[in-house]
Amino acid sequence: MLSARRIKIFPYIQHMEKLFLQLERGKVQCYRFGKGPDMIIAMHGFARSGALFQPMAAAMGEAFSIYAPDLPFHGNTEWSPASFDRNDIRELIYAICALNPGQKFYWMGYSLGGRLVLSQWTEFKDQLAGLVLMAPDGFGTKALAIPERIPLPLRKWICRLFEKPAWFLALTNGLRQVGVINKWVYQYLEKNLSTAENRQRLLGVWLSVGHFRMENRKGAKPEFPVSIVMGRQDKIVPPKVAHQLKKLLPEAVLIWRDCGHQLISREMGQILKDQIRPVVRRQHGEKD
Repeated sequence: MLSARRIKIFPYIQHMEKLFLQLERGKVQCYRFGKGPDMIIAMHGFARSGALFQPMAAAMGEAFSIYAPDLPFHGNTEWSPASFDRNDIRELIYAICALNPGQKFYWMGYSLGGRLVLSQWTEFKDQLAGLVLMAPDGFGTKALAIPERIPLPLRKWICRLFEKPAWFLALTNGLRQVGVINKWVYQYLEKNLSTAENRQRLLGVWLSVGHFRMENRKGAKPEFPVSIVMGRQDKIVPPKVAHQLKKLLPEAVLIWRDCGHQLISREMGQILKDQIRPVVRRQHGEKD
């Protein structure tokens, strides 16, 4: 089931819609920015929503149609299961692709969304026109590196403790004061355990990340363009991750930005448009 309503919020975007995609385990809200002939599916990061890509769409909307879903536990997506997995993301991608049957797409992932793309792109290799990985999680990211290594039964037990977080935060504050954990980790937990909605989002993602591990890609070489975007001052996905990504995807183009983890901007949209659009035109047999 699909419903849509056009909204006018951002005056410099000529076309923006909210779509609602009914999946087997939930109802996903998906933004559509732009009316361009070529398609991008964009996956946002933790504690964000599909609206994150709105500034980029201002630069790309004439050339591309950008579909940006709210991931489970984020935005206005309705999700009742305790976690989500590869089957859910696969169903979501197929639902978006069904809006443009037979059309190839660029798959863009930022932070947590980058992890989803990296771990699952081979399932869609015949439908992909390219990948754009923006500070992708999955290689030692601060927020998710620890829970990913914890066995699922223990993760579930810890999540139950978080339902009443006051004592846990008091404990972690004590650990911070004696140097066992740093200030950043404490502030991260304090923010994401502060409300029931935040706790549900944090616990849902923690229970889900184990389904999206980085696979061995030695035999999986993409036959389409790959762009990797990294921030030189990023403290969440550190610059050294770029070297790991280049080993995984040696043909990828590496784009460095003089910023931290926040890579999404209108300028970034223009950079990607200038890089991606000539490739798309050549694929269509058009002259640059």
